[in-house]
Amino acid sequence: MTIEQDEYIREALKELEELNGDPQKRAEYDARDKAIRDYITELMEAEERGEDRGKNQERKTMILTMHNNGVSLQEIARITGIPLNRVEKIIKS
Repeated sequence: MTIEQDEYIREALKELEELNGDPQKRAEYDARDKAIRDYITELMEAEERGEDRGKNQERKTMILTMHNNGVSLQEIARITGIPLNRVEKIIKS
């Protein structure tokens, strides 16, 4: 099957030719494309923030559990790699 035989490719080529020939349509297309890319970026960043929040909550739970089981603050800091002052803040919160 050649490119010209594929209906979807023919339609895409036709639309591309129209966009290239009409500056207004091209500007609208570019604006829409940018909006879509920006939206996708926002979604990805929101997902990353959610993952970070989840990891932070998990760390907090782990620190509190160790503390409640009698592990010293210094040992918690050493095990988790979290600075002692941060461990202390988490336990106090």
